[in-house]
Amino acid sequence: NVIVLNEGHYDYNNMVQTVPVTIGAYDPSTHVYAAFDTIQSAQFATCVIVDSNYIYAAADSFLVKYDRFTHQRLDIKIIQGMRKLAIWNNYLLISRGQYLVDYISYFQVYDKNSLIFQYDLDSTVGPQYASEGIVVNNDTAYLAVNNGFHFGNEVGFIGKVDLNAHSFIGN
Repeated sequence: NVIVLNEGHYDYNNMVQTVPVTIGAYDPSTHVYAAFDTIQSAQFATCVIVDSNYIYAAADSFLVKYDRFTHQRLDIKIIQGMRKLAIWNNYLLISRGQYLVDYISYFQVYDKNSLIFQYDLDSTVGPQYASEGIVVNNDTAYLAVNNGFHFGNEVGFIGKVDLNAHSFIGN
């Protein structure tokens, strides 16, 4: 199956969700798609990843964990400003950023099984701006740092996080 996270549609002018955020599975052999969950109260969705046992979805401020095989929702955690997700060993890496919000940390790490917070890199030692995409190669996370929610003050560089040392290498 191909897992599809549907962003839905939120009408910001009228402050109403017109199409809910859903997640589903598409079977390429039968061309059949079926939603298996609606993520209530999420205005948008930004990322879905699949590992050996679980599916993780970032939908607005909701981190939702599903069983990969049954698609049963296993857990949900609120994490403000979530953007993109990546997995390294037993950790779930999360980039953060949100329109008109400054965070103390734009990079957080959670245990991928329990969703318990492990550590973050606050903006004095980690990325100082809103961040988006994350790619992991060996023991380094490459983080797209863009400050994209502060119009006119955007930046653009790739930051590196040494995942063993829990330190930001910079760009």
